[in-house]
Parts: sequence; structure tokens; C-alpha cells
Amino acid sequence: MFKENITLSESFSFELKPKFALIGVNTGFSALTDFNITSSKWNFGDGTTFNSNDKKASHKYLEIKTYKLEVELARKDGVKAIKTFDIIVGNPKESADRTIKDYRTR
Repeated sequence: MFKENITLSESFSFELKPKFALIGVNTGFSALTDFNITSSKWNFGDGTTFNSNDKKASHKYLEIKTYKLEVELARKDGVKAIKTFDIIVGNPKESADRTIKDYRTR
């Protein structure tokens, strides 16, 4: 059939909290993992990026919508993991309603 070379590299899983933000409010994000994280790169999906020496970042979204937040973590041993999360941005009631609706859909 088809022949294609693929490359696999060691990685690890992590989660993110929170997955919603209030519009115009600085939101603290944290990657949830038990590994010793020495650096992280954050692409907030609105053209803003941030580099950190740990697994935390904060950001203020200025528009109501759902953003794709990409996070890359690096462990002390050099192993990296990249994951993308949907971040729902809105007013408190709208953010809660959309989060519940998305949860029920899943």
C-alpha cells in the first residue's frame, strides 16, 4: 500500500484549569501535572503568546468567543508535551451556561 515514515517521541499528558474566562478580566491558567515543569509556552489563540519558567500563565481576553489555547510544557528531563484546549470567554452567566452545554454534549 502506502509507505510513510513516522517519528514518535516521548511525551506526557496534562490538563488545564480553568477552561473558561471572563471577558476583560485577567485569568490565571495552570497546567495540571505531577511532573517537574521547567518551562512552558502559551499561545492564547488571540495573537498573544507568553513564555514561563513554570506551568502557570495569566491572560486577559478582550472578545466574547471560544479560543484555542495551545500549551507546550517541558519537563526537567527535556521531554515536551503540547496540547490544545478550548477556552470559553464571556460574562459569568454566559460562560457557565456554555461550559455546561459543552459538557452535556460530550
